[in-house]
Amino acid sequence: MTAGDPAGRGLSAAEAAGRLAADGPNLLPGAQSRNTFAIALEVLREPMFLLLVASAGIYQNIRNAMRYILAVHVPTAGMAFIPLLMGQPPRDPAEPLFNLNMLLVGFALGVSALAAVVLVYGWALRCFALRRWPRPTCWWPSARASSE
Repeated sequence: MTAGDPAGRGLSAAEAAGRLAADGPNLLPGAQSRNTFAIALEVLREPMFLLLVASAGIYQNIRNAMRYILAVHVPTAGMAFIPLLMGQPPRDPAEPLFNLNMLLVGFALGVSALAAVVLVYGWALRCFALRRWPRPTCWWPSARASSE
């Protein structure tokens, strides 16, 4: 007898029992019941889901980059029009962009800003090193000092 028997007799009970013993029950692969955690874990391991999460992160980074570009460059470009709005004429094209006095003043301002940063950084390293606070060599204004 075959499974496609045209007479419709089907398998005998002995042959059906033999096939059940040899091949097991006729169940679909996903017929077992699973809990919600197992289903969620299987979804999280899907390559398409991981691709979706990665593309969402890339999209968010592109949006942040565009927001930064606009936040920095729109005000910078707008500042070019401030002298015109205030009635100041444009710079004479024959006038040099840089002169020695302006370069020296700019250099002196940069060096003084660097010195201030180095001094504050050195003070912070000395006062806050190894979390020994308060140290008697550091001065810090506090509410207790102002009430005395």
